[in-house]
Amino acid sequence: MEGARAALRRRFPDLHCLRCGADSFLVRMWQDGSLVPGVASDADNRVVEIICENCGFQEKHVVRLLETPATG
Repeated sequence: MEGARAALRRRFPDLHCLRCGADSFLVRMWQDGSLVPGVASDADNRVVEIICENCGFQEKHVVRLLETPATG
């Protein structure tokens, strides 16, 4: 879980809710790769979910993609 949190902080250092702009989140880790249909099952498909503590908006991110350096 800490690796996923660190990847989120690196990738999105100024993370705010897309709906309300708040910056306080709950974090939940999904271990089941089946939550990402169509992604190769050979890969690490753990998903980190962030939930805005203000409005409840949810985002999900595939951890291995967060850990890959951003391009563009």
